[in-house]
Amino acid sequence: TMKDARLPRVAWAAVATLAAVVLIAALASGLAGCSSKEVSENSVAATVNGVDIMESDVTDLVMQMRQSQNLVDDEMWADWIESTGRTPEDIRLDYIQTLAWYEVLRQAGEEIGVAVTEDEVEAAIKEQYQLLGDEKFAEMLENLGMNDRQFFDYSEASLLYNQMSLLVTQNPGMLGDVDVDVDIDILPTWIQERYDSADIQINDMPSGLPYDIKM
Repeated sequence: TMKDARLPRVAWAAVATLAAVVLIAALASGLAGCSSKEVSENSVAATVNGVDIMESDVTDLVMQMRQSQNLVDDEMWADWIESTGRTPEDIRLDYIQTLAWYEVLRQAGEEIGVAVTEDEVEAAIKEQYQLLGDEKFAEMLENLGMNDRQFFDYSEASLLYNQMSLLVTQNPGMLGDVDVDVDIDILPTWIQERYDSADIQINDMPSGLPYDIKM
């Protein structure tokens, strides 16, 4: 069953960091993410203004986090969850929030006529990959806790935000009346408003997810 949800507000201070992150390489062949074969590809975790967020994508993010934090062992994972005072449902919601933010950002870009293509993202990533080389690239991916597909999404969001920021800077007032103290906050605030007003619905957590360890 579907249920309405108000996710926590995105920390927009982090957006400035995201926009400033150097776009490094993507196409990493040596860092494979964990598989989520247990999750049906047709299972929908949530919708954002009618756009599906797949359960398998959420699970991939959780399992990649487990791998990057050396929590692949189920007993270690269960101990870590208990130590944080959280639940697998809480962690699932965190990653749904991340994917919902990406989708709201994409939709906000479309609203003002900004979009990035796969070719543009791949070109930006490849350029930085050539500058950094294999070793530094792999080290950065490990530090970020991402596999190549997740890093592509991250880079796509960063590139999209930068292009939106450039357009808004060149066209003051195009976003209408936005209640901010300084101009630099206009775009983050405008996107936040769209996030807050988005129709985000979340499905109940299904059974059998590989990270749903019973305490």
